[in-house]
Amino acid sequence: MARPNSPVQAMRLIPCLLALLSTSACSTPVGLVRTPLSERHSEPLSSLGVSLDLPKQPQDVHAQYIQEVSDSPRYQKNTGSKASLVLMMHPSWSGEPLTEPEYLLVFSAWRMSPGEFGTFKRGEHWANQSKFVGREPTAFQAEIGERAVKEPGEWREYLCFRKDIRLPDGDVVVAMASLLSNEGVNPKKAEDIAAIKAILHSIKPLPPPASNAAK
Repeated sequence: MARPNSPVQAMRLIPCLLALLSTSACSTPVGLVRTPLSERHSEPLSSLGVSLDLPKQPQDVHAQYIQEVSDSPRYQKNTGSKASLVLMMHPSWSGEPLTEPEYLLVFSAWRMSPGEFGTFKRGEHWANQSKFVGREPTAFQAEIGERAVKEPGEWREYLCFRKDIRLPDGDVVVAMASLLSNEGVNPKKAEDIAAIKAILHSIKPLPPPASNAAK
């Protein structure tokens, strides 16, 4: 389970942690426990300025996904982003009690000012440090782009997807998804790709606050 970036996020994770502690000692699964992706609901994320369709959280604690939003002033100063979102799905468990799973599907999104997005396009933003994003110069990605990522000497192969959303105030949300795509590890890759594209397509700008709209 990823480390929370703020006390608020830590509090949100407590119920999940307690459930894991109560069950993991005697029933920690081994291998992949897929997060159901078919049932989704729209959820507004005000700090990112968008809404998106999120999967319904399953009752099986070992299949649940992690959702983290970071938007504190310290985070903004350290990363050059106004806010970010991380979703971690499809946990793969080792079977050992009190161990963290590896997540096969990860969504990430960053809200950037026009200047920050310019830095991102040059490959110089904090987000470019991720191997799934890369440091190559890029342009605004209005439609979903797809590329494969495999580092030398690594057995893991990933499919990465990206879509950019421009907000009414000029900010840009860069939305990414990375999927472990090795056939032997993820036999339902096609199903996951369809869900990834549906979720990325669902990202829409939120209407501006009433006070701003009236100006």
